[in-house]
Amino acid sequence: VQVLKIFILGVGMLKRKAVLSFKPEVIIRVDGKKLTFENTTPLKTTRKTEFNLDEPFEVDLMGLADKQTHINSFSGNVLTTKDVGSDKVVATRTFNADGFSMKMFGPNDVTAVRHFKRV
Repeated sequence: VQVLKIFILGVGMLKRKAVLSFKPEVIIRVDGKKLTFENTTPLKTTRKTEFNLDEPFEVDLMGLADKQTHINSFSGNVLTTKDVGSDKVVATRTFNADGFSMKMFGPNDVTAVRHFKRV
């Protein structure tokens, strides 16, 4: 039984290490006013979001919260996402030649920033 437990723990650790070694990619497609953001890893596509600029769309936060309605707009090189109900900015994506930075705004003035390099 002891050997079996060690083996099972080892397999779990190997899976975690393998998953952590994957670098997710964000594929962005632009077709006129329609934008598509697709998050992928070598294992699977985890999320695909499509929307038209300056038009409300429903967002499923993958079970973390109730669905929300957002609207996106471009100003220069910044894509701003607002919650339609409160007009509060929930995220900004700042694009440059090297990739983009995404800043997310949460409750109680909590912010998170992720940087994505262009491949």
